[in-house]
Amino acid sequence: MKRIVVPIDFSQYAENAFKTAVKIASKGDASITCVNVVYSELEWDRMSQGDRGKHPELLDLAAEAEDKLKAFVQEHKAQDIPVEAITLVGLPAERIVELAKKQAADLIVIGAYGKGHESGKYIGGTIQRVLRHAHCPCPRCEKSDELK
Repeated sequence: MKRIVVPIDFSQYAENAFKTAVKIASKGDASITCVNVVYSELEWDRMSQGDRGKHPELLDLAAEAEDKLKAFVQEHKAQDIPVEAITLVGLPAERIVELAKKQAADLIVIGAYGKGHESGKYIGGTIQRVLRHAHCPCPRCEKSDELK
């Protein structure tokens, strides 16, 4: 295992997911990418700097999230495990899956719930979408896909 992606929304669930990722990384000599996604339905990555400037509230949220994520990583960083912090803008599940694919992540460790947790739900909406859309490199999964 080389790369683990951990979505961080600053909830207790995300903190627990990060701690789990650290345990896994320490056993497998892996690195961790922590990602925070500022929610937006805009296609932020395709927008020019000028067009982004028309959305100062998103720029402020992204800057705040970047600072908070850096502080989170500093506070929780484990010795000898490389941890990278990335802040993105967009739909959280989509951006998490895109990042995991781009980095050829071996694993996504995500909390069952996030900041918007409502009691009575089995798991949160973001994790549901990540589960449905993330690539599974597991040989057993690939064989089961062939059988479909």
